Amino acid sequence: MERQREIEDSGRSYNPICIFPEGTTTGGKHLLKFKRGAFQSMRAIQPCFVKLNWGVVNPAFDVIDLIDILVLLFSNIFPTIATLHIMPVFVPNQWMLDTHQDKGTFDWEIYAWCVRDTMAKTGGFEKCEQTIRDKLNYEKFMMSVKDSCTYNGKTYYAPDAKIDTSLNEDQKESLL
Repeated sequence: MERQREIEDSGRSYNPICIFPEGTTTGGKHLLKFKRGAFQSMRAIQPCFVKLNWGVVNPAFDVIDLIDILVLLFSNIFPTIATLHIMPVFVPNQWMLDTHQDKGTFDWEIYAWCVRDTMAKTGGFEKCEQTIRDKLNYEKFMMSVKDSCTYNGKTYYAPDAKIDTSLNEDQKESLL
């Protein structure tokens, strides 16, 4: 926050700082809910996003071990092309806060929602409300580290999972 203030107020020249507001990666088609880091100071930011045009292998596969994905990527006969899209500077204002006050409790949440919504529309991304915790649980489930995974209120179990039928849904959820 201090660096944002200094850049904006003093006009000092700094190299840009890059923040990944989702706190993780996705498969390139969705935007997760943004974290507060870049938005809490309510200073101007310049949103950017990368669009990948890959061949057969998506380099954002989160449930494949690093060595396996590297072998697949280097075996890919089609090059992966990354295009950086730099959007105009986004400055929060009172109109934005008043108009979208239903999008968050705090000003930074409304600001983050507005930037995410604009990025989604500009980049053709879908908005995904999945949390990072949900994503990590899914990854563990897909890598057979966990026997179950809950997504959108539904619990999925591995075929060979030992399920304790005496537990209610809340107790099962707490085990995740």
